[in-house]
Amino acid sequence: MGVCVTTIIAFDGKTLAADKYTWVSGVVALSTKIQRVNGHLVGVSGSNVIIPQIFAWAKNDFTEATMPLLQKDPKDHSDVMVITRYGQILMYENASIPWINERPFWAIGSGREFAIGAMAAKATAIEAVLIASEYAGNCGRGCDTLTLEEEQPS
Repeated sequence: MGVCVTTIIAFDGKTLAADKYTWVSGVVALSTKIQRVNGHLVGVSGSNVIIPQIFAWAKNDFTEATMPLLQKDPKDHSDVMVITRYGQILMYENASIPWINERPFWAIGSGREFAIGAMAAKATAIEAVLIASEYAGNCGRGCDTLTLEEEQPS
């Protein structure tokens, strides 16, 4: 058995929330999957091995030169959701150039469908993570949150 993260990370337009569930060789552990980096909110859905590498990549502004090797794999990369300081949702997959998600809210991870559905029904990101934790397997064990600063573009 290896190291794995099963995840729910949700953004509702203001708050980024993530469950804490992870497991290591069949034993349940807790993990932080969101972080504020360079003024942005960053959430990572993937292996415990890649999460700190993705946060380091974010600190280097997602440059191609600092992209983790595991992230370049088209079949085994992590989903990375970056919320800019203005609330724009950027999605990184297996490239250093993101695609822009134009939805007002979004979720990634194994519980994403439940979380997106909850937010479509007007749940907050925190409520969406808690709802998804109830229905998605191997998710839950608490909720971390980060909120956008009250900074607007000039």
